Amino acid sequence: MEAEARAWEHSQGATAGTVDLLSRCRLFLSTDTGTSHLAAMMNVPQLAFRYVGALVTHDDFLPLMEQTNRCYFRRIPDEAAERPEEIVAAVVRALEELRVCHVYRPDPYNIGDLAALPAEYFPIPGAKYDVRLDDLTSIRSAISIVGGGGLISTYERELEKLGNKVVVWGAGSNYHGELTLRYPEWLSRCALVGVRDFGGPFRWAPCASCMSPLFDRLRAQKPKREAVVYRHFLKMLDGIPTDLNLPSLTNGEPSLENVLEFLASAEVVMTSSYHGAFWATLLGRKVIAVPFSSKFYGFRHPPVLANGEALRDWRSLAGQAAAYPEALEECREATLAFHRDVLALVE
Repeated sequence: MEAEARAWEHSQGATAGTVDLLSRCRLFLSTDTGTSHLAAMMNVPQLAFRYVGALVTHDDFLPLMEQTNRCYFRRIPDEAAERPEEIVAAVVRALEELRVCHVYRPDPYNIGDLAALPAEYFPIPGAKYDVRLDDLTSIRSAISIVGGGGLISTYERELEKLGNKVVVWGAGSNYHGELTLRYPEWLSRCALVGVRDFGGPFRWAPCASCMSPLFDRLRAQKPKREAVVYRHFLKMLDGIPTDLNLPSLTNGEPSLENVLEFLASAEVVMTSSYHGAFWATLLGRKVIAVPFSSKFYGFRHPPVLANGEALRDWRSLAGQAAAYPEALEECREATLAFHRDVLALVE
């Protein structure tokens, strides 16, 4: 079959032709070759395997290529070289993953960022990208799903570079030191927008972590303590006195189950974490939140906000706080409705 283009016919030579072809490639299927290494450095979506025949005498460079390629890299078992049907199936899977991608902030030190990814609760296949580390301009997916977490903040410029259809799902305004919600202009150009903030100009789509089945079990648990403190692991963002003599945990705890069990153990939760306030509310607890950014001013079910020395009188603050037994159901209904609209867009 005649190819649509040939690198060696490029006006500037074969090397320039190879670069040109790779830059237009939706998926590059390759073995461990020099061109594969070039594709990895160019962040070309790549499906690779190593030929294991007698001709292979060099080291396996595919792990290094995978580390280099920040766009998309999948490895097929080397033995697939003898099974063409397996390679074809892998190509089909890769093209499906490349149709949709997920952009979020997988911060290993912040369980809220990790648990906020909608794909954790809904089976939408796709490659995953770190908004902090990956070059979003290199993403070739037809649809980019952004969220959740407080991504509408310092990541404005990165997210604005996303092309094709963009879906914002459960992301929120997060401008430090600000008391009101605001949003960048590029949001109005997105194919579908649902923000976790309530009462603003965009549709409310709460953090998808509300779908965790852990809430169904733990919200019925009777509190064993009067109050607990759930801190942001960054001390400069915490702001809660350290001498309150209350049980304490940070959002650096990597287990969502451990965090939710801790929050559910008390009648009152004092927290400097957005997700600490959100999850405690879904568990039916009263919440005192310590605001340090705009994200604390968009809760559908608002906590009591306080900081500084006022926190020492937390019992009085707790008397002003409300529990919202309807919060979990409301959040899940809104999330399921938004999920239906996402499916209509991606299917």
